Amino acid sequence: MGPIDGQGRKSLQTLWQVLRRIVINLDELKQINDREGHLAGDSLIRRTAEALTEAARNEDTVCRLTMHSDGRG
Repeated sequence: MGPIDGQGRKSLQTLWQVLRRIVINLDELKQINDREGHLAGDSLIRRTAEALTEAARNEDTVCRLTMHSDGRG
């Protein structure tokens, strides 16, 4: 593979701008669900989403990705 030309570099920079992300882990969410119930855990997720949405720019996307405890998506 040869060197990336100017247009290719610009395309990669654009792609990188689109794909940048922040991943946030809500520590002990499972423990909160187990101890206080799923309504409490859902409330934590909702309040976190509201805070992130309020802080996000118009062009940003706030979304939730989940992972089962056994590693399944």
